Amino acid sequence: MGGNDQRDARSRARRPRFGVGTFSSEVESSVRTAFARLLESVITIIPRVFAAALVILLFGGIAVFVRWLIRVTFHRAFSDLTIENLVKQLAYYTIWVLGIIVAAAALGFDPQTVVTGLGLTSLALGFALKDIISNFISGILLLALRPFKIGDQIVVGETEGSVERIELRATQIKTYDGRTALVPNADVFTSRVINNTASPERGGAVEFFLDYGCDLRRAISVIAEATRRAEGVLQTPTPTVRVKNLTENAMQIEALFRTDSRRADFMATASAIRHNALNALKDAGIDLPDSNLRVLKTDEESRLSIGINDESNAAADNKSANIAR
Repeated sequence: MGGNDQRDARSRARRPRFGVGTFSSEVESSVRTAFARLLESVITIIPRVFAAALVILLFGGIAVFVRWLIRVTFHRAFSDLTIENLVKQLAYYTIWVLGIIVAAAALGFDPQTVVTGLGLTSLALGFALKDIISNFISGILLLALRPFKIGDQIVVGETEGSVERIELRATQIKTYDGRTALVPNADVFTSRVINNTASPERGGAVEFFLDYGCDLRRAISVIAEATRRAEGVLQTPTPTVRVKNLTENAMQIEALFRTDSRRADFMATASAIRHNALNALKDAGIDLPDSNLRVLKTDEESRLSIGINDESNAAADNKSANIAR
């Protein structure tokens, strides 16, 4: 019996003990090990993070400096803001992309893997960001093909005004009433664009309605002389006046002229023609019907309704001319 008791005691001594103390010590050991590994990882990665941050700061500074250098160089050697914007933006974003790749390498990523990843990511995001990518590509094409330049007065869809900036995402247009419109480059590139200042000259027509009982030959002569004397009217080619149409109640007379293509000068010239003709017809004793000087046309087929008996039109014309300048 004694021998059996001794064997049982030795067997119980060899059995593992799973008490509360043993469990807590194992948990503590695991936590310490995990914390040590985490601390080691943090200590290892901190220098890389600092290096990547320095790379980003360095390349960011280089990008800003290069953009400034390009602006200064173009201002001294060239006067084309459109080409300046193209070179400036391409250089700026290219330097930033290179900085991101170098920073990723500083963090321990393989540059080739980063470039490959960027390609795969671009493919994956292409479907979700197709509008942004389309605007970006359209911006590059607009800057390269140059259908218009900064300072030109254009019409895109329902937006009309002066081009202030051509960015890679959108074209900034200052409307004639002082508002700023941002038109996506994809819309600009695929829309019908009218460049009113592509040529230094611009044609227009002011229409008059005369009674059938008036002296037509004398009325045409008076309007022609008033048109030639209007400030801003180019004398070559010579302004002409013609009968455009015979309506039910009046004869439709059209004065054709050429002037500077900028809208401020164009509007001021058209206003001068209207005022000169109105005063000259009154001085000649030629009465006008109650119908009005209703249509002002340009070569681009834009139309403005203008009433001859509305005294506020003169102030409106002057205000539009000042804004367009």
